[in-house]
Amino acid sequence: MTRQINLFDPELLAKRGKPFSAAFMLRALLVVAVAGVVLYGGLRVEAEKLAQLAAQTEGRLAAERSRLQALSEQRAQRANSTLLTDELKAVEARLRQSRAVAEALEGRQLGNTKGYSEYMRAFARQAVDGLWLTGFEISEAGTAMTLRGRVLQPQLVPLYLERLKGEPAIKGRSFEALQIQVPKQALGKAAAAGFLEFELRSTGDGKEER
Repeated sequence: MTRQINLFDPELLAKRGKPFSAAFMLRALLVVAVAGVVLYGGLRVEAEKLAQLAAQTEGRLAAERSRLQALSEQRAQRANSTLLTDELKAVEARLRQSRAVAEALEGRQLGNTKGYSEYMRAFARQAVDGLWLTGFEISEAGTAMTLRGRVLQPQLVPLYLERLKGEPAIKGRSFEALQIQVPKQALGKAAAAGFLEFELRSTGDGKEER
């Protein structure tokens, strides 16, 4: 004989309640909304920080660009100032040289200018920018000669000699000794003199100094 046992208890079903009630759904939506607000607020704060950092970085970059431009302009001005100073020195030296030649030709500094005037005219005619004479020696017979001067660039000395060779008073003369050096007063100093001293010599005897 078959027996059936009923294990269903209606009271237990009543106590469980509905799994997704309106109150439960409302609480869940409220939690999600609060979490969304918190997340949005955090992202907004982070975005504002990033924007401030970007603005600060851009400001620093702009300041560095301005500083670099100012340094470049100052460097260019200093370079131009140095070039102008060197050119002014060269012009003043050529002026002094021309005055010295004129005075010598007038007999103010030489008792007898006859025989020397052609040499001095040759030196003046073949003047080279950046090179100037500070003194010279010529023997009575004109066979020996020494030229002393200053130059901004050493390669100008051979150029000056090449130009002098075209002068009748100098033509055919060979300068066998050439010496170029830094001025003695500039040795050991932090700042260079800005020019070099040179001396050219041809052999001979019986020299007279100018």
